[in-house]
Amino acid sequence: MVGTGVPDDAGVFRLRPDLAIVQTVDFFTPVVDDPYMFGQVAAANALSDIYTMGAVPVTALNLVAYPVCKLGADTLKAILPDQLITNSGAAPGDILVLTKPIGTGVLATALKGGLLSEAEEKALAEQMAELNAAAAQVMREVGVNACTDITGFGLLGHMREMAANSGVDMELDPSKVPFLPRAKELAEEGLVPGGAYRNREHFGQYVEISGELPTVISDLLFDPQTSGGLLMAVPAEKSQQLLEGLHNSGVTASPVGRVLSSGQGKILIRES
Repeated sequence: MVGTGVPDDAGVFRLRPDLAIVQTVDFFTPVVDDPYMFGQVAAANALSDIYTMGAVPVTALNLVAYPVCKLGADTLKAILPDQLITNSGAAPGDILVLTKPIGTGVLATALKGGLLSEAEEKALAEQMAELNAAAAQVMREVGVNACTDITGFGLLGHMREMAANSGVDMELDPSKVPFLPRAKELAEEGLVPGGAYRNREHFGQYVEISGELPTVISDLLFDPQTSGGLLMAVPAEKSQQLLEGLHNSGVTASPVGRVLSSGQGKILIRES
C-alpha cells in the first residue's frame, strides 16, 4: 500500500482486506545524558512514525549499535528493557549453567548416514524442537548476569564469545557437560561434522587444556548445535536457586564451569 515510490513515514503492507501492517526502522543518536530517559525518547521518536500513519503499535524490535566492549552493558541495560540479558555481563565468580545436552551435530551426521534408529531419530528431533522458553522464564525470575544460546559455534565457541564480550576468562569442567545418548560413541566412529573442525580452527587458539582430554570430548565441545540450550552466567549465591527452578520446570540443567577473573576471553578446560 505504501512503498518506496513516495517517501513516507513508514511502509504499509496489506495482509488482508481489513488488516495492514505498518513498519518502520529508526536509528536515533543520544540527545540526553541519562540512559533510561534516552531509551524513552528513542522509543517515542520511533513510535511517532507509526502514530502518524494512523496505526496502533503492536510489536517492537530493538536495533542497537552500541560499543558494549568499551562502555559495558549497564548503560545499555538502562536504555533497553529492565529484563534485558546480554552475553557480555558475566562476572568473576559466576557459575556457568548449561541447559540441554550436547551432541546434535554428531547425531545429525549419523542420521544422514542412516545410522540412527527410528526411536533415536525421534528423540533427536524432539530435543531440537524443544523451546528454551521455560529456561528463559526461570532465568528472568532468578536473575543472571549473562546468557547465550549454544548453536553453530558449539559450546566452546559460544562460551568464548561470552567470555570475550564480558572481558573475563572462564573455566569449563568437561566431566560436568551432559552429552546426548550415543554422542560419544558416534564421535569416536568419526561421525563429526565439518563445522566442528571449523569451530576448532577458529576458536581453538583461545582454549587451554589442563591435563588429558580425549579427542572425542573435545570434538563434542566444538560440535555445532542445532537449537541447543542456554549457557547462563549466574552469581554463585543464586546458582542453586536457578538450578532448582530449572529442574522444577522440567528443564535439564547442569553447572559446567565458572567465570575466573577479568581477562581476554580465554577458556580453560580442566576437571574440578
